Amino acid sequence: MNLLGNWLNEHRPSAEGGAMYSHVQWHLALAEWQLGLTEQAWQRYERYCAPETTRCGPVLTLADCGGFLLREYLRTGTTRPISAAVSALFERFNAMLSHPFIALHLAGIQASAGDIAALEQSKAAITAREPSDQARLSLRLVDAVSQFARGQYAEAADTLKRISADQRVGVGGSRVERVLIDLLETRAAELAA
Repeated sequence: MNLLGNWLNEHRPSAEGGAMYSHVQWHLALAEWQLGLTEQAWQRYERYCAPETTRCGPVLTLADCGGFLLREYLRTGTTRPISAAVSALFERFNAMLSHPFIALHLAGIQASAGDIAALEQSKAAITAREPSDQARLSLRLVDAVSQFARGQYAEAADTLKRISADQRVGVGGSRVERVLIDLLETRAAELAA
């Protein structure tokens, strides 16, 4: 956390208002959240990282928003309505649901809002697409998030067990999405026990 805070302080004059500045703020908000500084994390997220305030491009905004909201939902089980800006972000990417990265983050937003109907619509939209390995992985991710949101924790954990480590890394090409899938599986298993 000190490293990120120091970078933000050092580069604030030239970086504030830029995409990297917003995204580093997201990493700092996530670190605060992981340390249990929930209110502080939410304040930072809303000030710098939420779709209404971020300077990041659309894909990074989706990842930051979906990843943060899903993590909070997994921890608390509390749903919250989504803002107009989050809804617009969802609409922007809805046609790309057969890409696992998009599917995971959109499903995270839907689950965090408690929108089971939207999760079911996402599953139907992916099923209607041309079958491919990517579409099948997207469907599995949305299905697992949907199962979790419906309280079917054992089913969600079983669905996620079928996603290999390589597939998890391939969702986003980095460790971040793999960790998000791992968190989802771990929380589902905990709640199923």
